[in-house]
Amino acid sequence: MPRHLSGICFAVCAAALNATIGALSKLLISAGLTTSAIAFYKTAVAVIVVSFVLLLLKHAPRWRGCRAQWWQAAVCSMLGIFMLFFFETRAYQHTDAATAVVVLMASAALSAIVLGRFFLGDRIDRNILLGAVLAIIGMAVIFQKNLATELNILGVWYAGLAGLGYGAFSVCMKKIKAKGGLLFTRQVLVFGALYLAIPAIHEQALSITLSVNSAIILLLLAIFPTLLGFFCTTKAIELLKPSQVQTIELSEPLFAGVFAFIVMGEVPAMSTLYGGVLIVLGLLFSNHVIPLSRKQRTLPCQ
Repeated sequence: MPRHLSGICFAVCAAALNATIGALSKLLISAGLTTSAIAFYKTAVAVIVVSFVLLLLKHAPRWRGCRAQWWQAAVCSMLGIFMLFFFETRAYQHTDAATAVVVLMASAALSAIVLGRFFLGDRIDRNILLGAVLAIIGMAVIFQKNLATELNILGVWYAGLAGLGYGAFSVCMKKIKAKGGLLFTRQVLVFGALYLAIPAIHEQALSITLSVNSAIILLLLAIFPTLLGFFCTTKAIELLKPSQVQTIELSEPLFAGVFAFIVMGEVPAMSTLYGGVLIVLGLLFSNHVIPLSRKQRTLPCQ
């Protein structure tokens, strides 16, 4: 499969996996867990799971001679794990999951576009800019009732900071030429757990008692959006521009709607359908499937 198509597939998978974060985090918060505890424990459990997987794969030829990227992981983890998880879980504490998702992903997409221009020299062409704007508008259309009636400034601020860290992480990873994959994912998660342990210890949030249901939810949160979602994101960034990855991941609300329909039988409202159309159009523009100029028709989508 061509690199560009592989990158799109990884970014779409990341969006689908990340669509579960809000609901799972809300369930744990309602069960009495603090945001610091959730951020730390889901990262720590993800480290244990990926370490076990790598232990099973250690004799496979593709893993022999793989080099560690510890200093790259330490830098990326501060942005993509600590800032993202720390402020994201706090946003869910102060506002609804829908509003947090809109603000976080919009902030991530815009910061990736701007920072990519300054630090990577990525040209902000009309396709990428229009695609991001259409996708953000689509998200706002889907969650218009939440944005209008339940807007909490502190929650929006935390979600914006989380998105800024996520967007900066994607640019940073590209700038230092880090290679995505399970090894790099584990290294980033290890540093992330160390960083997140600091506020958790400060708030005395490490001592928790979990019910069976809460333990299962925490495990799901660690495996799907935290471990697999982050793995897919790192692979997508390796293959695409950060701005493209963040724009594609704006499709997250579409998957959240699909999950709600499958799991709870919730029929999507017309606003969801209208917003979904705008998001899909945004993705088509941002990946130059619908080019705005003849010149772009001859350019590879990198």
